[in-house]
Amino acid sequence: MNHQDNELRATHLKLGELGEELVVEFLEITQHEILERNWRSGKAEVDIIAKTTDGIMLFIEVKTRTCLDFGPGSQSIGERKKQLILDAAVIYCNLKKHEADLRFDIANVFINEKDEVILEYAPDAFFDEF
Repeated sequence: MNHQDNELRATHLKLGELGEELVVEFLEITQHEILERNWRSGKAEVDIIAKTTDGIMLFIEVKTRTCLDFGPGSQSIGERKKQLILDAAVIYCNLKKHEADLRFDIANVFINEKDEVILEYAPDAFFDEF
């Protein structure tokens, strides 16, 4: 990897972290308890694990973009990624002895050239089209 590739990767990671931070703020404002951020199990990483006030465990995939030329980030979530997150959710729930409902949510964050933010949050949309 050359220097330019490293800079692009660093910028991409910072953008992803910013998107996740914005989603965490949204979840906290809407009374969700944040349990984990960037939780890893094997090859899977769950961006955010949260819990609703009525005990539903949320596994949230965050996609952040600065350009919508290729559509919202949620369109880039393939079947392999979904399966990895599902497997990680099962492991996490077993570790935490959580037996209540689960939900898989998607958050699309778009930050335009003026640093304006559009956040689309779709509950229970992980296995459906966004």
